[in-house]
Amino acid sequence: MYMSTDDARSDFFLAAAVYVIGPTLLSALLRSTGGLFNGTVGQWLLAVGVPVLLIAAMPLYLMRYRDESWSSLLRGSGDAAPLGLALVAPVVVGVLLGDLIAGGGLVDGLTGTFQNPIILVGRVLRWLSIAVLAVFLWRRAEYAFRSISERMEVLVTRAAAATIGASVVASLLLLPRVSTIGFVMAPLGFAAAWFLATRLVPATGMGEQWQVYAPLITLALGPLEIFALLTDPLDFLVGLRTAGMVAGFGLLSVMALSAGKGPRMPIVMAAAFALLTSVPVFGASLGL
Repeated sequence: MYMSTDDARSDFFLAAAVYVIGPTLLSALLRSTGGLFNGTVGQWLLAVGVPVLLIAAMPLYLMRYRDESWSSLLRGSGDAAPLGLALVAPVVVGVLLGDLIAGGGLVDGLTGTFQNPIILVGRVLRWLSIAVLAVFLWRRAEYAFRSISERMEVLVTRAAAATIGASVVASLLLLPRVSTIGFVMAPLGFAAAWFLATRLVPATGMGEQWQVYAPLITLALGPLEIFALLTDPLDFLVGLRTAGMVAGFGLLSVMALSAGKGPRMPIVMAAAFALLTSVPVFGASLGL
């Protein structure tokens, strides 16, 4: 599907604005309403409404507006699903090892809290919404940004150093507060997943700088609570750790899409992240 540069940029920035600004506004709303959403109904509203409205709704609306079928999000090569699960495996192992080092149980490390349907449904919707946004931003960036072409191998290596590196550094800086080296294992799992991706879905040929970088920067800005740097540096570091991992997922998605595996692979990875790990999507202030 061809799209003009102006239309692609408009779609990209609309979806990005809702995703980036929405959590800040919601956090302010939750603080001002006190315990309004503490009940079961309120928790269900947050679990379902937040990911749908702040992450997936705008991309899905713009796809429909441009006559793109939502079913295109499930298209992909025959090996997309097994490759996606293979890339999630190092992160699952990292989360599991982190929980075990911290003294947690095996089931908690692998699956999170299946006993609480609110948490489970919310986690699945958040990760699937992130996958929808990642695919949408990649598609729009193809037409929105005309920049310097470089080898894809160089682009994804730089992106990995920035995104996953930031998450590892933030985790190390938080160690005095969390008192367990296991806190670093999840970001290291993403590093291992990226290394595996360079073998399974290697980045080859030439690529546009901002088609790779713009979606990852956008995905990182959602959980990154920049203003917390002035008020609560701890929340900022927690947000930076989460931002690096969410952008790390975006990087794996970009590599899958550029390798021609289709949107199915990011969707499968997102579902696996939601069901098999407790990796968050939002910053600390939302508590989601």
